Amino acid sequence: MSECIEWSGSKASGYGMVTLAGKSRSVHRLVFHLYHGYLPQVVRHKCDNRSCYNVEHLEGGTYKDNTRD
Repeated sequence: MSECIEWSGSKASGYGMVTLAGKSRSVHRLVFHLYHGYLPQVVRHKCDNRSCYNVEHLEGGTYKDNTRD
């Protein structure tokens, strides 16, 4: 697996955050959506690094998948 790309800007609970149209958004969810063209219930980090936004480290899933992980 490639290296993590860590968000160095604003964070909330360790997740990279940006503000778009006056609303806070998670960077990893935005990257997943831009790359894959859809947004699942949950975007999970295979690397377990909340500030990572490397699309190779992100995978879509459900709340149940996230709980199990």
